[in-house]
Amino acid sequence: MAPLKSGLKKLLIGKQNIKYNKQLKSKKMDYNKWVVGQEQLQKMKNPLVGLEEKCQTIDIFKKDNEGDSKENDRKLAELSSLCKLIEIFDVSEDLNCKTQYLVCEAKYLSKAYEYAKDARNCIDAVILMNYDGEISKNAFLKFYSEFQKNKSLILIYSDEDMYNEGKMRLNPWYKPSWAPDDFLSYFYFGGLTAIKVAAMKEAEPKEDDDVYSYLYKLLILNNGFDLHNKKKVVGHIPEVLFHTFNVPGYEYAKNYKLRFEMKEQLKDEYVSIIIPSKDHPEILFKCIDSLLEITRVDEKIKYEIIIVDNGSNETNKALIESLVNNYSSLPENENRKCGFDSIQYIYEKKEFNFAYMCNLGARCAHGDYYLFLNDDMEIVEEEWLTKMVMKAHLPYAGCVGAKLLYPKSIKEEGDIIQHAGITNLRIGPAHKLQFMSDKDDLYYGRNRYCHDMMGVTGACLLVKKTVFNEVNGFDENLAVAFNDVDLCYSIYEKGYYNIQRNDVVLLHHESLSRGNDSESEAKQLRLNREKDYLYSKHQPLYGKDPFYNINLTTDMLESEYAPKFHYEVDLGQKWAKIQDIAGVIDAAREDKCVRVGMECAMDIFKWKYGVSYESGMDAEDEDFGFYFQGYTFVIGSDNACYERTLLLKNRASGQVFGIDVNIGYRPDIAGNVPDQLNVDLAGYNAKIKADSVPSGTYQFGMYMKDCTSSARLYNWSNWTIDIQDKSNFKVNENRI
Repeated sequence: MAPLKSGLKKLLIGKQNIKYNKQLKSKKMDYNKWVVGQEQLQKMKNPLVGLEEKCQTIDIFKKDNEGDSKENDRKLAELSSLCKLIEIFDVSEDLNCKTQYLVCEAKYLSKAYEYAKDARNCIDAVILMNYDGEISKNAFLKFYSEFQKNKSLILIYSDEDMYNEGKMRLNPWYKPSWAPDDFLSYFYFGGLTAIKVAAMKEAEPKEDDDVYSYLYKLLILNNGFDLHNKKKVVGHIPEVLFHTFNVPGYEYAKNYKLRFEMKEQLKDEYVSIIIPSKDHPEILFKCIDSLLEITRVDEKIKYEIIIVDNGSNETNKALIESLVNNYSSLPENENRKCGFDSIQYIYEKKEFNFAYMCNLGARCAHGDYYLFLNDDMEIVEEEWLTKMVMKAHLPYAGCVGAKLLYPKSIKEEGDIIQHAGITNLRIGPAHKLQFMSDKDDLYYGRNRYCHDMMGVTGACLLVKKTVFNEVNGFDENLAVAFNDVDLCYSIYEKGYYNIQRNDVVLLHHESLSRGNDSESEAKQLRLNREKDYLYSKHQPLYGKDPFYNINLTTDMLESEYAPKFHYEVDLGQKWAKIQDIAGVIDAAREDKCVRVGMECAMDIFKWKYGVSYESGMDAEDEDFGFYFQGYTFVIGSDNACYERTLLLKNRASGQVFGIDVNIGYRPDIAGNVPDQLNVDLAGYNAKIKADSVPSGTYQFGMYMKDCTSSARLYNWSNWTIDIQDKSNFKVNENRI
């Protein structure tokens, strides 16, 4: 009997694996398949009707050769071999309205310009191929459309990818919108750039100019490094319009180097380093010791240290005061050589409010700059402060942050990223690249160089006093979380660029100060409230980040920079079926082996618009519901054998509802747990109508049914959600 049962189970497992692999194959999509489909879809919706059939290539020699001289013939023949002339007739405007572009390799820029600057030739722009590759067929029309739409633009760049030997599309390089600090770090414009001829007349290219240095000069003359809310001079088309062969364009672009750097002359700069702390004297003084021992600054930079204590016990308070006195009495020739000037200790017993503590430190500061520093930071590089001041000193600079790594004790490699800048996703502010290895060059240098980003972490944040005061400092309504994000967003809204210096590294002993925000239900609910406040205050920024390409994932907090087809929210999916399954759960076993990851549990109205439905915005029936997304698997089991049901438990009544879910492809989960079997389809998502369950606070869980045995398992997560009845809210039936 036992062999029969064993054989039957093997048969059932085999069938489940066949079913699983078929489902996996249907959900797998590579970049080539996705991008070709996207481009075909765009062509069907083509806004360039009237142009596509009027874009033609013209032979320069045949067009302009009038036989007036052999020298002219020679020059035109040479130019014709080096450049292509593209002519576009815009029949939507005027049958006689034509635009001409000259296309050439970057090394022939000066020759192309000599021809283009002659008004008789009517050349509107020079399009440069900055390294070997192939230009997309619709690139010229895209450039034309963008120049027409934004008359102030002097140059435009695009995204790019790579062809392999079989002409398959690989390695998309989705770039940020104009980011001055990215540009100063490496030539992220990449393989294709269109430059207005009218702008080039202000800075004529020379024969020995390399394209990177020339464009830097051009941007300086045209105020390209001004605040971002001023005249827009650089455009970015977030579409792949250039293809390299076998080698990603980044490998060429990162080798371009400026011969000079955009640096303001430092004057006598004074930095106030403000460190909030409570009851961690050993941690605090490890931070300060490393700061004083390691830091070496430019001779024009000095700094003071301000400790802000919101209520250490008497023993710790006395210890801190004693150590502060020791630092204050240092001889002139000790440690002061590193720029250290003075230290002060501010003690005010008060409920924890990080924003208030930082503002209090700023009010007591004497510096031209404020550097907010967690007490669990460790300095490991000599020039870190000088580098940060050099960026913060720039006229367009807002907040400046550093790359933070976990210390070696957290993970033996000692190179794991904790922070590399804040990205503004629809799901909330995200620390992209967190938990990834800094040994690798990640997504075209995102963990290298300096990058303009929507925000930097308050664990190490430098800002000019004048800029800080312009937005009235930290918002004290955000006592615990998102206060640093709010500061960065407020400063961005003033037109400044927040700069992430990933060429500056500090160690962050994270969670020693306050613990993990998601470790308890109370903290998770508080986090949600503070995030709601953040986006109600910055509603126009909801889901918008000019430094994060729209073709990348915006719907989940994954660490990688991945094309959005990996994880896209589908709000057009059917409403999920819901049933009361308390009896089913009673017959199952609660088991911690069931991993329940909840990444998004959100009101659909808020998901779409960034504010709650009470805001008064127009709404439609499809807006009233809740969307859930996450991942789940059973540790140590063949996950192809399980059917899953999302659980919602009413915290007040104990009533348990089961929700049918859609299965999602999650290669990131499979990569993170390579020892687990068949977790590629660990993802799940579902949406439910707002009135499908009674109002209340609900806890999430997952029920797993083994289809090859009688095993029935479930487990609960710490995630909760408040569901309110919205049936009385009026829908705008006239909304389009």
